[in-house]
Amino acid sequence: MYDKATIATVVVVAAVISVMIGSLGVAGESTGEMRLTPTETSLEDGESQKIDVIYDTQSGESPSSLEFRLEHDPEVIKVTNSKLGEHVDSRGGSDIIDPGAFRFGYLINQDQIESDEFTVATITVELADGVDQGDKTDLTFSEVTAGTQEIEITGGSIKAVEGTPETVEITNAALSPSEINDSEVIHTLDLAVSDVSADGKDDEFTITLPSDVEVRDITKTTVTEQGTDTEVPLANEDPANDPSPENTISFKIDPESSDIESTDMNIKLNMRLSPAS
Repeated sequence: MYDKATIATVVVVAAVISVMIGSLGVAGESTGEMRLTPTETSLEDGESQKIDVIYDTQSGESPSSLEFRLEHDPEVIKVTNSKLGEHVDSRGGSDIIDPGAFRFGYLINQDQIESDEFTVATITVELADGVDQGDKTDLTFSEVTAGTQEIEITGGSIKAVEGTPETVEITNAALSPSEINDSEVIHTLDLAVSDVSADGKDDEFTITLPSDVEVRDITKTTVTEQGTDTEVPLANEDPANDPSPENTISFKIDPESSDIESTDMNIKLNMRLSPAS
């Protein structure tokens, strides 16, 4: 006889990747400095981060023009947008987003600059498709020309790191029939998962059964949207195909292939169970 709740843990892990930006400097005699800010931040996969290119007029005089390339590894990040700073003359210049580089060349409105530093441009970056944890790229300035000024440049580096798993609320967990013995009966485990967020990435479910229960066979895994009963396809191998299932059962779904933004789901596992020997 086995009457108590059978669910120990159910965790939904969104496939989240983050980035951290660190500084990379080149020192020298200078009358100005160009740098990136922020120099350290994190970015979840699917989100975007704005990075400012800042010019610091250390000599008290801004350059009349500014040209540079900001290079990066296109397999790690991509620049999706750029915006000129308010003191940059939009006439006769160009800011071009190329794979692996952001190219900039403009005149500077010197008469309008009232502080020692100003924003030259703001770029928006995202992680490239398929980036792996630990992948890294430097953000490197090259081909820099700042009128007649000698300038110090400080780039950055971006590293992909794993995000934090999210735990969702589990309700209405029920096992039918509730009595577990050595018969060949198929048990159905039903549970509801609230507020699953679709970010365009696979979400992983891990269901852990108590140690005094043995999973002999999994016959079917079904995930549906509450309210519509629309089936959400699995993004990896169905646990039912595992010839030697264990008490920890994991599978992934692909919310992007269903019309899900933030929704509730029902999970149903059909299994043959027995008391652990």
